[in-house]
Amino acid sequence: MRRVPQTMPPPASASAALTLEVSGDAERPGAWTNARLAAEFAKATQTIRVPLKGAEGVCRCAPLLALILWARPRPSSTRRKNPLLAFTVVVEGRDGYAAAFSLGELLPDYGNRAVWVVLDRDGKSLTETEAPVRLYVPGEARPSRSVFGVRRIILTDATGPRITPGAR
Repeated sequence: MRRVPQTMPPPASASAALTLEVSGDAERPGAWTNARLAAEFAKATQTIRVPLKGAEGVCRCAPLLALILWARPRPSSTRRKNPLLAFTVVVEGRDGYAAAFSLGELLPDYGNRAVWVVLDRDGKSLTETEAPVRLYVPGEARPSRSVFGVRRIILTDATGPRITPGAR
């Protein structure tokens, strides 16, 4: 991953109204547009070269971890040692495709894996298919977790209470 100088935000597009929802075991769930992500995480945003469909593009990206920490994962118990290590992060695209990460693999004191929320490419808004954002996971053998058209990010404490089907 090579960093390049920051560029101006792209012009608004028809896909600008699309939102992604952060939900699940979070103190601050909510809906995010591309513009809100760019504004809220402006200081954390980096411009990097990203290979997309065989061509390299210059993309403005925010760390996925910044969005997750903003939402404040809510552990089922704070009495556990390292409660955030039991969290999963599921990123779902508008087409139903989903990929999962452990929060531990993203946290700097544990896995320290960089996962990027791509906001634009080559100074232009993402395509309708990719919008409102797409994910970029550098260093993977296959880009299987690089979800596009992200519509939902679900935070789940794997040690939280379980609902048994049919239970009331």
